[in-house]
Amino acid sequence: MKRGSALILTLFMCAVLLIAGSAMLAARAGTYRGVKAVSLATTARELAMAGLEETRVRLVHDYNFPPQAAEDQPDYQVVEEVLAPDGVEVAGYYVVRLEVSHKYDPYRFIEVESLGLVGNLTEPRARRLLRATFDLRGDAASNPTYFRWLRIVDEGSL
Repeated sequence: MKRGSALILTLFMCAVLLIAGSAMLAARAGTYRGVKAVSLATTARELAMAGLEETRVRLVHDYNFPPQAAEDQPDYQVVEEVLAPDGVEVAGYYVVRLEVSHKYDPYRFIEVESLGLVGNLTEPRARRLLRATFDLRGDAASNPTYFRWLRIVDEGSL
């Protein structure tokens, strides 16, 4: 009788350990999914920031940017592809929209919206929207600083 009870107790302990191990592995899988989601969201934010910086550089160096549009079209939009560090694979895209209706006096600012997309353009795995206001006036110093960001607002993931 003692031999039989030891065998049953051993089988019961193995079953408990198997269930506990499976639960720990399932919890770990959820953690890995969360880490991947955070990584994709961070990449999308950096793509959106790249769009804002590209816009700032274009505004500083190209007087004709954004191109003149019809008066009834106050927006300008551009989509850029960003390559991964290997130079072959596409890391994502950024879509920049400029609202230029306040470009001239007395306002002299441009509203910029940059959307970072990780993955393909039609079905991204992550997206992040940044809205910014770009000053065209400069400050009151004797050597003014032109073309600076007045504010950048992170609208978060969509």
